[in-house]
Amino acid sequence: MTMPRISAHMVKFVAGAMLAAVVAGCSTASPPNAGAQQAVFATPGEYPNLNVPPQPAREQISDAKKAADTAELRARRAQAGASAATRVPDTSSELRRIAQSHGNAALAEIENE
Repeated sequence: MTMPRISAHMVKFVAGAMLAAVVAGCSTASPPNAGAQQAVFATPGEYPNLNVPPQPAREQISDAKKAADTAELRARRAQAGASAATRVPDTSSELRRIAQSHGNAALAEIENE
């Protein structure tokens, strides 16, 4: 078995690529705002007080308001479901007829071109 000869150019190319990868890995810098993010999220020497409840952004809805809204939405859903069935006629037989004739009509149009 003979080993293929590796040209000097190939060795130089591979060595250069490896050197470039090592240098690029060593020269990466941290993002410019990395220190600012740490300052915002971490205050050295202080821990958050978990015993203080957080203040809500807005007043929370009451259980009575939730029940009223839920009942209203259920009534609207029932009304929409009942009226939707009467508004949309069943056209499945018409669609099946069109589907069966569509293939033949398309083939005839293609063959006539």
